[in-house]
Amino acid sequence: MKTIPLLLIILLSIEGPAQNITTDTSTTFFPNFKKGEKKTFKVVEESKIYNMGFVAKQSTSSYEMKMEVLDDSASFFIIQLDLKTVSSKSNKLEMNNLIAQIRNGLRLKYKIDKKGFLMDMVNFKEVHHHLSKAFDSLSVIEHYDSFNQAFVDQYKTLLNTASGILDTYLKPMTLYHTPYGAELVYKKPVYKASASLNAFNGKDIPNVVILELKELNSSKDFAQLRYDQITNKKLAALITSDKISEITKNITGEDLDKDELPDEVNLKDHNQFDMEISSGWITKARYKRIAKDGIAKMVNTMEITMQ
Repeated sequence: MKTIPLLLIILLSIEGPAQNITTDTSTTFFPNFKKGEKKTFKVVEESKIYNMGFVAKQSTSSYEMKMEVLDDSASFFIIQLDLKTVSSKSNKLEMNNLIAQIRNGLRLKYKIDKKGFLMDMVNFKEVHHHLSKAFDSLSVIEHYDSFNQAFVDQYKTLLNTASGILDTYLKPMTLYHTPYGAELVYKKPVYKASASLNAFNGKDIPNVVILELKELNSSKDFAQLRYDQITNKKLAALITSDKISEITKNITGEDLDKDELPDEVNLKDHNQFDMEISSGWITKARYKRIAKDGIAKMVNTMEITMQ
């Protein structure tokens, strides 16, 4: 069913999401980095599409991610992040391989405030140039059929906006910074109404974010945060269906029947973050997105582990 991989590309483009003050029952999730600090992480990303309960398509990519604190001022940090693609393999998910190759050798410099919120991509022009050049080079080498070429064209449109670049090509960085800014009490979940931007069409999809301090052990300098996101099923289907119809018509020249489009899309994110309280460094980040559309299911995971 052609709508399934189209649903994948659209759903993957939706946003995921100072010194720490800690008591026996609460903590903040703020960075407390020091200028000159360097950290190395292993990143593993996997995507699977299930149809009738069986894996129909899948891909796995692994990266080395290095972070260095270039500046530590009174109001912000400047971080340099380098990505190196270690391996990438795919079974019928060629676009994931494409992204893995495009990320290779990427260097990002960005500014965050003392609570860890992104303030600015310092070298945005260089990042855009790197991605565009890599994209064009690989597109010339690879030969895609009309269906996969439609994927390539859609991914290329994401280079036109900062949100498209951040949510698709810089996912390891955006995932790593997801928990920062949280201030939580042990085992007292916080529920927030929110919205996620779909980078492909610029539309917000309403959702509910659940934040919970799952573990807190000051003596071991350890805290663990749960960050879940549940999306409105019918609105997610409505917004993604518009894009599915547009892409399909560009490929085939024909409109999709309404019964070929999803009535509901069950989209849930589950994230978990381990933090070293004293430094504010996230030592492990786990991300899992599950999207269900009738008999089909997509599962996308990413795990970032400090080495």
